[in-house]
Amino acid sequence: MFLVILIAVSIFGLQPFKTSIDAEATLVKETESYETEVRRLPDASYLVAVRTPMPGVKADMVRWWFADFLNTTEHYSWWHPEDHVWMDWENKKPGEMIGSSHLVHEYIGSELSKLRIQFINSSEFFGFDPNNEDTFVICARVGLLEEEINTAKMCHVVRNTQTGAEMRS
Repeated sequence: MFLVILIAVSIFGLQPFKTSIDAEATLVKETESYETEVRRLPDASYLVAVRTPMPGVKADMVRWWFADFLNTTEHYSWWHPEDHVWMDWENKKPGEMIGSSHLVHEYIGSELSKLRIQFINSSEFFGFDPNNEDTFVICARVGLLEEEINTAKMCHVVRNTQTGAEMRS
């Protein structure tokens, strides 16, 4: 796996944090549609977008799930019983996410990925903190668990709706 990443970096360069999409326009605007898609961008990175309706759920419930509740592999598997295999935390403080790393083994497609998800302040992506009473935003740098290299960035934006919430990732 490391050799594949090394070859890809040699060919395309390593630009996983280059601003290639407008995070505010893509994730936060309520009035525009946001559909599930996978698309290669001009800088050779990929945009993976997923819209998840969450009826009966509120943004604050998802905030609680990440910040306070998610502590065991059993909890982690409740989110996705087939794909979420194992988890642990590094530098996790109760009620906080920023500065902690979520160490996970999860299936992405048919491949088991071992990842380090480093939670950061969402203002690093948006230029401001979009969190409020109706919106929960959690952002991270994602890398390989056993290598000190980040290969992706991610955000989950959970916004209250009339029927519950909608998560845009």
